[in-house]
Formats: sequence, structure tokens, C-alpha cells
Amino acid sequence: MQIETPAAGNSLAPYQIKRIQQQLQSLGYDPGPPDGVMGQNTSQAIKQFEQDSGLPVSGLPSPRVLMEITRALQVPKSPPDKDRPIYKPKQIHQMTTVEGEFSTANSEAECNVAAMKCISVSQSNYCTKQNELCMNRFKKKLSDSQIEQEVQAVLSQCRSQSSSKVYDCECKANEYRSYRRANRMVSEHYYNQPSYYDSDFYETDWAPRCYKQDTAYQAEYASCMENLKANAYAQMVIRQGKDGSAICRCQAEELSRLQASNTKINSQAMQNQKAQVMSRCY
Repeated sequence: MQIETPAAGNSLAPYQIKRIQQQLQSLGYDPGPPDGVMGQNTSQAIKQFEQDSGLPVSGLPSPRVLMEITRALQVPKSPPDKDRPIYKPKQIHQMTTVEGEFSTANSEAECNVAAMKCISVSQSNYCTKQNELCMNRFKKKLSDSQIEQEVQAVLSQCRSQSSSKVYDCECKANEYRSYRRANRMVSEHYYNQPSYYDSDFYETDWAPRCYKQDTAYQAEYASCMENLKANAYAQMVIRQGKDGSAICRCQAEELSRLQASNTKINSQAMQNQKAQVMSRCY
């Protein structure tokens, strides 16, 4: 018997995880026993569901995953139709042309309408792929000069924020330039807005390559020492004999090491790990 072991990034209560497990089973996945414990079996089942549904693959429980799984169960089942093809995920991934109502859409809004109709009669991951291809018809391809405008917006934002203390802004701008050259398509609805850039960049692995760990350690230590003054719990443990400086050295070392290896600095999983690190240092 395979035993479920806890996995990092658990952002839901046990009863919500149990619900995810039960619903995944109803959809034909194998998350292990529905016991409310987040483990490797459940994580793998979530990954498979995300991949099949055209979602970003994390393998982590989250409110969005719960919503998408619930929505998948609510999709009306189409009547048996031996003439309608059933696509495997690999086949869907390789699709390059739009079909049916997607091929006659004249705007991004009409692509979305076609997608809503599609989901009621077809596989959700097939509809997601078709909608993506349909939307691409109404996107424009950025030139190098337009990409440079976005790069400058990323650079300016980095320099104006506290993140410049721990991330090399020039490095971040270069990473964004490489990312954008590989992802030039952009919706006309969003383009030409002031200081526009693609926020999906933050889901890539740019952060560890631009991280200034020594500087980050100093910044985390200074911030911790300042926050100790207003932290009632910290003041209580200090009165009980805990060394405040030792708390902050521990926190700065743990957080700087965590951020050096984490690619998604704004993710819920990252915030959960930070909270665990801080609790260990008290």
C-alpha cells in the first residue's frame, strides 16, 4: 500500500482537499484515498487534470483548482455520438487550425462565445486549445522595438520597487527580453497601454538567475530587526530569553536561501513556505 506523504504548497483546508480528491475520482483520476491529506498521489492527479484541462501545471491544491474541477463536473454530458472524435491530450496539443464555430469567429469575444458552446458538447481541453488558436487570429506580433518598450517598463518598475534590493534589475530586463522574443503575440485590447508588459513572465524561471543572495540576506535581516519591535509574539519570546538577533539571522538565512531556488516569487506556494520558515525561527 502506498502511503500519502505531505506535499508543499497546501493552501486549502483538509475538507477542501478531501472534496478535490473525491471530485478527481469522479472525473476518473487517481488521487489516492479521499482523506483530506495532500500527498504525492493527489499532487500527481491534480497535475494530470491541469494538463488535460489546459491549465498551468502546478500539482498544488488551490481555490482555482477546486473551482475548475467543480466546473468540469458540472459540464453537461453530450449524448453518445460515435462520429464525434475523442482527442487525446497529445493530439490536442499538436492542433494548429481552428474548427467549427471557432473558424467563423470575427473577434476575441466571438471566440469566447464559441468556447462556451464547445464546452457543452466536447472535451474541455479540446475547447481550450481551439479557443487559444481562435484568439491568436486577433493578436498582433510585436516588433523588436515594441518589445524594447516593454523591457524598459519592466526595468523602470524593478528600479522603483523594493525588489531591486534583492533582484538585479538589468538581469530581470534581459530575462524579460528573451521571454518576450519567444512570446511575441499580444492581444490588441491590451497593447499600447502605458507601461504594459506580460505578467505571465513572472511564472517563468527568471528569478533565481537574477537573485542577489548576499544583498537579500542583509535586507531580510534589517527588515526582521525592524519588525520585531512591533511584533507582540516576538517581544514575548524575547522576554522569555530568545535572542532577537538570532531570530532574524535565522529568518534572513532561510528566506534568502528559499528565494534563491524558487522560480515563482509571487505564488501562493511561495508565501506558504515563507510562513513556515518564519515560524521555525521563533
